[in-house]
Amino acid sequence: MSAVPGNPSAVRPTECIRSEDFDIRTDFPKYRVYSGGKCIETRRDLSDVWTKDHVGFLIGCSFSFENALTAAGLPPRHQKTGTIVAMYRSNIPLLPAGIFTGGHYIVSMRPYRPEHIERVREITRAYLSTHGEPVAWGWDGAKQLGILDVANPDFGEPQTFEEGEVPVFWACGVTPQIAVEAASDKIEGLVFAHEPGHMLVTDWTAEDLQKLKPGSI
Repeated sequence: MSAVPGNPSAVRPTECIRSEDFDIRTDFPKYRVYSGGKCIETRRDLSDVWTKDHVGFLIGCSFSFENALTAAGLPPRHQKTGTIVAMYRSNIPLLPAGIFTGGHYIVSMRPYRPEHIERVREITRAYLSTHGEPVAWGWDGAKQLGILDVANPDFGEPQTFEEGEVPVFWACGVTPQIAVEAASDKIEGLVFAHEPGHMLVTDWTAEDLQKLKPGSI
């Protein structure tokens, strides 16, 4: 997160970003700008809208465990097809905090065969700081999450299913944007977020992330 309000370059813990010229306003591939709970535009540079009152938070992403899945012979489909991972609005409620009430989780999805799911769970479980293991899987799991049409994601792109595969769902870093939407005009000023599928690459390695525990940073 930003170490000093308004400072787009000071980050803690410092090991996360070691570059001296890091700037949270420009170093993401693409941003969303929210006002009154609505996304009003996308842009590649926040320099002229960032203020002295803004503070940034860096949230873990499930992309961080995908190298481990690939190394185990279980590469995510979107990596093979060159698409953006599919993301969906779920019916899992977020814990309320202050003005942030009424929001629900976003989940990402990767297709796998049922016999591979336990191995997928085992591999991703080690990455607790980047969402950990799946929250649901299978077609019944999709229904339990309130997802009725896997072919039409709310964010990202549809994924191709091979014969016998089922959807596997993880928590997703797009979720805070849904909390902002739910807060609506209770938030004063502009809120910025990454465009889904356009994340920041940090200096932490996958091995570093396995050592982190939720709440330790």
